[in-house]
Amino acid sequence: MAEAAHSEWIIDTADETFEQDVIERSKQTPVVLDFWATWCQPCLMLKPVLEQMAQEYQGRFVLAKAEQQSNDRALKDFNVEAFPTVFGVVNGEPVDYFMGLMRPEQLRGWIDRLLQLGEAATAQHLEEADPLAAEAEYRKMLEAAPDDDRLQIGLARVLLAQGKTEECRQILRTLEERGFLEPEAEKLKATLDLSAKEGADVEKLRQQAEANPNDYAQKVKLAEAIAAQSQYEEALDLCLEVVEEDRAGAGESARKLMVEIFQVLPADSSLKTTYQRRLSAALY
Repeated sequence: MAEAAHSEWIIDTADETFEQDVIERSKQTPVVLDFWATWCQPCLMLKPVLEQMAQEYQGRFVLAKAEQQSNDRALKDFNVEAFPTVFGVVNGEPVDYFMGLMRPEQLRGWIDRLLQLGEAATAQHLEEADPLAAEAEYRKMLEAAPDDDRLQIGLARVLLAQGKTEECRQILRTLEERGFLEPEAEKLKATLDLSAKEGADVEKLRQQAEANPNDYAQKVKLAEAIAAQSQYEEALDLCLEVVEEDRAGAGESARKLMVEIFQVLPADSSLKTTYQRRLSAALY
């Protein structure tokens, strides 16, 4: 295996070069990161198998070998407690790992899954810059793995971004048949539901709500139209008012609309946190 050790797809890394060797490189190509020790017999058994596969895969991934004494900082950062420990790194982040030995056929399956994650990361990076190219990548990957929920959600996301709402909705319906939706899929569904209210005459609805202050159903319609324009704070204010004033009536529709808005907002949104707390206080 001496020849394999000098392959362009196999590198020895150390703390001084770890950031470039592993983190930055993984943003272009998946990295198999092997933490090993010279005294570890299983490490010495796994090493030639990893090197052989790096050669076979011809650059589809990079094998970075991190020997214990040269990678003290990296060992701490990755919380390595035993040798060998092997991580799959994609887009700068560890996405999977295993400890100890693995049979060659199992290892090949593990690497194949890592490469799929790398392809999905590439498609996700394309979503903003080139949605059509991202869509093509997701469709190609789904041909090979049609039941991969993660890829289906990625395709739905890029379809929604292009305004292809009907196919996006169909994908979400199919996923929903499992009895649940992942948080990202829930967010897409909520975004679709809110966008379906686009086109309403907000000013007319506002005038109607002002003329009939006790018509809480009308206020919910106004909140829906405002939310469709991404004016979330005003929509949440209106909904909260309806929940507080008409809990047994239009309040339930207002609560559901608030939940949809929460799903669309970023997880760390202070607006989301504030109104979740206020809704909880109003309900209980």
